[in-house]
Amino acid sequence: MFVGAQYVLASDDRVTWKRISPDLTATAGDESARRAGNPNIVALAPSPLDLGVLWAGTSNGLLHVTRDRGASWSNVTPPRFSREPALTIWSIEASPHDAATAYVGAIDLSDRHAPCRRRPSNEQFCEHPRAGVVGRPGPDRAGARRLG
Repeated sequence: MFVGAQYVLASDDRVTWKRISPDLTATAGDESARRAGNPNIVALAPSPLDLGVLWAGTSNGLLHVTRDRGASWSNVTPPRFSREPALTIWSIEASPHDAATAYVGAIDLSDRHAPCRRRPSNEQFCEHPRAGVVGRPGPDRAGARRLG
């Protein structure tokens, strides 16, 4: 079982918890920290194919993945997400076909006073960088858009 705050916590018994990530939200010097207030991890998705793979998305638009059960983490935030000032990753679904792929739902919350005008992104996906590639189209979802 996993829980997110600014860290990812894991538990086998739901009584004791172990921190398995560094702070995956923005650091104090980042522009994204200033734009998000108190960012936290709002979406977690373990791979159904590889127990070592876990995706984490934050309220300030950052996307991270671990391939080794939390021993190391990679920031795989697509460049487009970094340009959106109030983007929140609200949903991640790990692919049932490829452990290196996840589908990411994000929403621009820049107009907090008019929720009916919030602009959700189309369903998109990212691939963790085996060779530095992010967002290679795959067969999982028809019509998925490329990131980056």
